Amino acid sequence: TLSYTPGVLVRIDGIKDKTCTRELLSELFGGCGNIQYTDYNRGNEMAYLRMFDAEEAKSVVKLATEQAVIKEKLGSVTVSQLAGEEEKAYHQKIQDLKNDRKKKREHGKKRKFNAESSYVCFTCKKEFPTEQFSTSQLKKGDNRSCKACVEKHAKATGQRPERTKEELTCQVCSILFPSRNQLFKHIRAEGHDAGAQPKEEAKKADTTASSAGPATKKAKADNESKESQQA
Repeated sequence: TLSYTPGVLVRIDGIKDKTCTRELLSELFGGCGNIQYTDYNRGNEMAYLRMFDAEEAKSVVKLATEQAVIKEKLGSVTVSQLAGEEEKAYHQKIQDLKNDRKKKREHGKKRKFNAESSYVCFTCKKEFPTEQFSTSQLKKGDNRSCKACVEKHAKATGQRPERTKEELTCQVCSILFPSRNQLFKHIRAEGHDAGAQPKEEAKKADTTASSAGPATKKAKADNESKESQQA
């Protein structure tokens, strides 16, 4: 789940090209930083981009005003960085939409398997919410095992652990996929993660790069100073 972070949302108004796609928007603005997700449906005149931080969001606005290719591809669009109540309202709308989809998925899951809100794991004898059991485990009836026990057994036997629905569901648009590979292909194609890697890894990589940057520049400056003195 993407938490509320001030200043990271950008709105693009006035898209006239009806063939515009999420992929095109990611291509045009991906150079500004790590696009967390792209909220756009083909044919709409408005799109939203969530960037990794506020500085990247500012870069998107700056790029739109300076680069002719943006006007060439999208037309005379207006690009602005959301702030204040408008930004909070958009974030809340997205969260409500995701919660509604989650409730519908869980309702359908419970109805399909006549599921209760929780079950006792056959292996460890502990009670867990239904969400902690994969679909295949629910089919086993009283012999169902929780996620932790399934993973422990898989590790001991060298088998790949089963995935729960939560692990196979896109956290942005709530679509369920049959495998993690197909999920990641979807994430890359939709531009939910411009770095084509899980959000935590992208954030860690960006943090490492930003922290290493100043140190690298300082070391380079020191070396140039020494060379100058020796000369």
